Amino acid sequence: MKTVMAFCDRIFRSGKFLIKNNMKKILPGLLLLTFLSLLAFRFDNSQTPVIVVSAEKMNVFMIGLDNPLAVQAPGVLPENLSVSVSGGGATIERGGQPGHYIVRVNAPGYVNVTVGERKDSVITTLGTYLFRAKKIPDPVFYVYNHKRDDTIPATDLSSQAGVFSRMENFDFDCAFRISSFMMTVYHDSTWFDFKANGPVFTSAMKQKIKLLDHGDRVIFSNVNVKLAPPCTDTVARRIDGAYFVIR
Repeated sequence: MKTVMAFCDRIFRSGKFLIKNNMKKILPGLLLLTFLSLLAFRFDNSQTPVIVVSAEKMNVFMIGLDNPLAVQAPGVLPENLSVSVSGGGATIERGGQPGHYIVRVNAPGYVNVTVGERKDSVITTLGTYLFRAKKIPDPVFYVYNHKRDDTIPATDLSSQAGVFSRMENFDFDCAFRISSFMMTVYHDSTWFDFKANGPVFTSAMKQKIKLLDHGDRVIFSNVNVKLAPPCTDTVARRIDGAYFVIR
């Protein structure tokens, strides 16, 4: 490659070739130089495989979940790949198929994924790729098919056994279970407070819900949730509840 470039430099610096008067003479030479340059470029880059590293669920690693990772390096057998991680308290293990891995993280921030090729016990680094590590987003609180602020019929409450939460716009198969919540009811010009441990309405809650009438208000607050197995992040968190007006 250096020889070709030096030859080009001598041609254009010598001042002996005038394109206007010598086009027919220099055109074959220019075509030859172009061909040699492309050939040299291809040769110089043929030894570096194009690495494809992709998180298969989302473009980030989620704390407390098994994050599938696929790694491909054309020309390198999957069994000769060396894949390691650092940052975010990350660990990695092989998945069920060649070139597939499971990454687990336990802290927010960034995780470096380093890919190498193993030959005769020597690992040559092919590239390092950066991923974000994030906390699993909060689920959304629901009663029946209602969430947040809404106007609902009383039967949509009285027909339910309790409340639940749902993940929205999230690709992983995980769910949160409601561990406790508060229900505040405004009925007959009076406010009433109730607490439940778990997602199910207590008997006192059910009795009050049966009395709800047009214009009454129901507020769900202090909603605490935990990730359900097999997710490993078991730290409780509090999410937004809902405010309903009975129609």
